[in-house]
Amino acid sequence: TRGLNAALFWGSQMLGAFLFGKFFLDSKRFSRKNRAIYGVVGVGVCSMIQWILACFLQFGWFVEHDKYKPKLNIDFTDYEHFLPPFFLYLFMGICDALVQNYCYWIMGAISNSAEMCSRFAGYYKCVQSFGASVAWSLDAYGITYQIQLIICVVLSTIVLPPTYQVAKMVEEHSNDNEADLGYSEQP
Repeated sequence: TRGLNAALFWGSQMLGAFLFGKFFLDSKRFSRKNRAIYGVVGVGVCSMIQWILACFLQFGWFVEHDKYKPKLNIDFTDYEHFLPPFFLYLFMGICDALVQNYCYWIMGAISNSAEMCSRFAGYYKCVQSFGASVAWSLDAYGITYQIQLIICVVLSTIVLPPTYQVAKMVEEHSNDNEADLGYSEQP
């Protein structure tokens, strides 16, 4: 069951990334600025739905999952216990793909400079890696899954307003003149 979960999680990420990129981010139906704004709203809504469903399963489902209780091994043939968290897991894979796609798309929409895009991507991966190390530390120090979930919900919520502000700055064509952006090639 764990192998099935993993395979379908990554499959849902691939499908989500492909569909979001092809039919929305790279679509010419909307202007670039509108794609940026609608994108952050759509990603935010999907993310909030994901966290609401996760809270429902974590706090309201018939089995409270916690690291301090014996593990409940659920087989995929036990539909009543398997399907709710399984579909949430697939939806989380899609949401993760939407967030990742949108982040890289917005970085590319801000600048056409390979140097600037690589700086943005480096900073993004640095923050992402720092978040992963904090998550690992929380788990290592015995923070319950419920508290970890609350932290994820709070962080996912507070990043939306600044992301919306960045989305509003997107123009139809990136400014290729880095001097106008306050960046220079020299350190």
